[in-house]
Amino acid sequence: MPFASKIQVSEAQLRTLMVDIEMRYQSDSPYHNATHAADVMNSMLYLLQLPQTPFFNLSPADKFAGLVAATAHDVGHDGNSNRYHVVVETPLALLYNDQSVLENMHCAILFTVLRSKGTNILEDWEPADRANFRSSVTRMILDTDLGKHIPQIQKFRADFLNEDNPFNEDNVTLAQRRDLLSFAMKICDVGGSSKPFAIHVAWALRVNAEFFLQGDLEREVGLPCSPFCDRRTSNIADSQRGFYDFIVCPLYLCLEQFIKDPRINIDVMNPLQANKKFWKSCDGSMIRNDNPLSSIPRLVQLFRAGGTSHTQPLSPPPRVRSVAGRGFLSQQLPAIFAKDGSKSEGFPA
Repeated sequence: MPFASKIQVSEAQLRTLMVDIEMRYQSDSPYHNATHAADVMNSMLYLLQLPQTPFFNLSPADKFAGLVAATAHDVGHDGNSNRYHVVVETPLALLYNDQSVLENMHCAILFTVLRSKGTNILEDWEPADRANFRSSVTRMILDTDLGKHIPQIQKFRADFLNEDNPFNEDNVTLAQRRDLLSFAMKICDVGGSSKPFAIHVAWALRVNAEFFLQGDLEREVGLPCSPFCDRRTSNIADSQRGFYDFIVCPLYLCLEQFIKDPRINIDVMNPLQANKKFWKSCDGSMIRNDNPLSSIPRLVQLFRAGGTSHTQPLSPPPRVRSVAGRGFLSQQLPAIFAKDGSKSEGFPA
């Protein structure tokens, strides 16, 4: 991992840490898995290595914190939303008082690992450096809670895009460094929206497949389906349009205005606009809600052909996965931190 050697973190320790974190992601989650973590870390590395930008000018310790946070930002995610945990009153929701339930868990797992023998890369650091690392990483992960999205955008605009009080790149405070890292993390967490279409559509359909599994679980236990989670009624194209309009575009517009660099337009904004244009012209009828991932090849073909406004739906494929055995949290809170991600199979009482 870049920047590690500059802050005296050994390659062997770091490799052990990465393997440990990867093991704690749930491999059966369509979206919130170790591959998503690797994708977010890759996006973070791209931002941190853009020359002559405020991200590039961050210290090696700041950059290292950003990459570690990206690696662990969804560790232990069970494929269900914060809303689900709160409504069901899962042990996690009770533990974290309904506040950023999953994000608090991700932080707790990471720092539990970092206190363990063999993965304690902070062991020889000065107390002040450890405290700063922990504060920065915790802030980044907690700020990935999309429930905080609107006030975060407003704050970034006020602090970094305010023409009446311009941001001074030559005198960046500790608070501003943390704000920049948090902003970068938010950009990277939804970075699939700005990737080339073949990559983007795979992530888009994966997250919807995960939503639908949650909806199946909710319906199975007599709960109303959460928004975007009912495979019987949801339109993935509609949800993508809304996601771009209300989450992605406001966030990436801030990035474009903050980093006035043609590389951002070429590498990030152009693919984002192409993806958004596709979903605007797509009515979603060709996407199979009972198996969204099966629609990826056809959507890629349509994108390369210039998009479509309407396509006849495919014949329904067989279900390839059942809700049975799906991501229930254990009643035993310590088991959340088990390396094998062990879960009970019963619905929490």
